Amino acid sequence: MCNPRDTYLADNMKALNVLILLTAVIVWAGDARAQLTRVTDDPADEWDPCWSPDGKNIAYISDKGGSPLVYQIWILSLWDWTDTRITSFANSCIHPAWSPDGSTIVFCSEEAGNQDIWRVSAAGGPATRVTTNAGREETPGWSHGGDRIVFDSYWNNDWEIRTVPAGGGTSTRVTFRPGFDYGPSGSPDGTLIAYTADTGGQLDIWTIPSGGGSATRVTNSVTDEFYPNWSPDGFYITYGSDVGGNQDVYVVPSSGGVPERITTHTADDFYPCWSPCGKKIAFSSTRNGNADVYYVTLDPTGVAGHDSKVPPVRSVSAYPNPFSSSTVVQFELDRSSAVTVQIFDAAGRLVRSLAAVADRHAGTHRFTWDGRNDKGRGVAAGAYFIRVCGKGFARTTTLVRLK
Repeated sequence: MCNPRDTYLADNMKALNVLILLTAVIVWAGDARAQLTRVTDDPADEWDPCWSPDGKNIAYISDKGGSPLVYQIWILSLWDWTDTRITSFANSCIHPAWSPDGSTIVFCSEEAGNQDIWRVSAAGGPATRVTTNAGREETPGWSHGGDRIVFDSYWNNDWEIRTVPAGGGTSTRVTFRPGFDYGPSGSPDGTLIAYTADTGGQLDIWTIPSGGGSATRVTNSVTDEFYPNWSPDGFYITYGSDVGGNQDVYVVPSSGGVPERITTHTADDFYPCWSPCGKKIAFSSTRNGNADVYYVTLDPTGVAGHDSKVPPVRSVSAYPNPFSSSTVVQFELDRSSAVTVQIFDAAGRLVRSLAAVADRHAGTHRFTWDGRNDKGRGVAAGAYFIRVCGKGFARTTTLVRLK
């Protein structure tokens, strides 16, 4: 739900008095063509926002009501603007992320002596430690199905992206490039992970299949870009960058392209997070002295054509589905476009690249998959994902192979 306050106020006019007192300050974000709303205004710092899956709440961290610089996780209701603190550790709890079903929040903390991944009910209560490794582990997020947690980890003098079962257990390494791989964010369809990587002394945004494989560079700026977060349709990635001289919020097509600057304030704007409805981006900002949480409501014509340009892929399907020996992957294009057709397994590993066409004409296109991977070996029975993507768009559907 994009505007939960609208329904709430219509049903309960008493809340209007509260809203007048607590209402966000609305300004305009300069030439970025986006309406800006201030969400928090406590004298203490409030930052690192994350939307709940239903769009009704924002989780963030703050040291208000406790020891200075010891941050706890709070949840702000956008229905009645009430705050609820859900952690009470002696050490900071940072980088909250909601589970896809909205029941759980993961975060990182040094509460057990080492920076580890923890989880807690969104309603509050005891927290459970998810990782217990010797390395430093940070910036957790969730897989598409909520069964795994993706995070970055510092092991053997190297930052790398890993995943771990949501209930804890043995972690799996995703990136193997020496250097700095940090701040992962899983794509809405579960096939890719966006993250920040150090490439030749600068930080850029990259994507990699969720199960590991070849990485793709998304941004290539002369300065640093960090903390990517996917739009709910998977077409775009928002991130922070200091290319303009200070940190601002940017948006870029998830397959690469020309970035668009969303915020233009002289203060720092950082930690962007896309709303579930796709029309808002929450972020932290120091534009009023201390760190507060804001969100921008995007102009439909103002973010790389996000709402005004319909992606060229109309549909993706396969028949037969389920299949035993082979299946035909079919997709329709409304207009000419470069496309890539790939098959991923349920763990997000790239299994087969069926096509990479520089310019595919409008109309219906078909490719046959014989159930083999790129090495010519037959794949096991189970669920797979067909992903058809191009510059600024991606479509995914599920495929099942029988024994």
